Amino acid sequence: MTLNGLLHAAALNLPTRPIIDALSAGALGAGVTGTGPAIAAITAQEYVEPVSAALSKHGKNIVVKRVVNPSTDGHDRHIKLG
Repeated sequence: MTLNGLLHAAALNLPTRPIIDALSAGALGAGVTGTGPAIAAITAQEYVEPVSAALSKHGKNIVVKRVVNPSTDGHDRHIKLG
């Protein structure tokens, strides 16, 4: 996600700084989505606020969603998107 997102941003002449800042704030992965300028970041619950703040300083509208990955052992795993 991250390498592709950075390369995609560079190819589209979009800034890479929001992606780098999200990663520095604790995102597990971040990158440009589609043809931009939207950026997606995936982070653990404890980093939602710092990653949101990092993206907000670049004028990004932040939408936080919980991802539920059903498992075969009956225990859902929750991941926050920032």
